[in-house]
Amino acid sequence: MKTIIVYSTKYDFTKERVHEIAAALESDVKLVNINEEKPPSLEAFDAVILGGSVFMGQINKTLKAFCVENEATLNSKKLGLFLSCGLPENIDTHFNNAFPQSLLSSASVKVNLGGELRLNQMSFGDKMITKMMIKATEKEGGKLPTSNPSAIVELINIFA
Repeated sequence: MKTIIVYSTKYDFTKERVHEIAAALESDVKLVNINEEKPPSLEAFDAVILGGSVFMGQINKTLKAFCVENEATLNSKKLGLFLSCGLPENIDTHFNNAFPQSLLSSASVKVNLGGELRLNQMSFGDKMITKMMIKATEKEGGKLPTSNPSAIVELINIFA
C-alpha cells in the first residue's frame, strides 16, 4: 500500500511522531510537511494520513485549506486523521475545527498524539502565553501535555 502523510508542525513534536509512524509502517510512505512543500497529487496513493499540531486552538491554515481543496479525493482514500494536542479534554472540538465533517466521517481512525511544551524553541510571545498556561494548569492541579504513544500504535495498526 502506498501511503502519504501530510502534516504541519510548529515546534517539531508532530514531525518526530510522523517519522515514528512512517518508520513503523511496512509500506511505501511519503512524508510531506505542508509548511515546507506542496503535496503531490493524491491519485498515486492508496492511503492518506493527515494531521498537525493544535496551537492556540487551531491547526495550520495551509493544512486546513488542503483538506478542503482535496475533500472529494480524500474521501475516496483510506484516511487517517491525527492531531497533536496537549489538552485531550478538548480533542473533539479541535477535530471538528480542523477537518471537514465528511473527512471526520470517512476516516478509518482519528487519534490525538498528545503534545509537549518546548519552551526553548518558542518565540517570546508564545513562550509568555505558554508560561501563563502552565501556571494556571499547575494551580488547578491539572496535567501538563505529554506524548500519547498508544495513539501512534492505534494509527499504525490501521495502516500497517
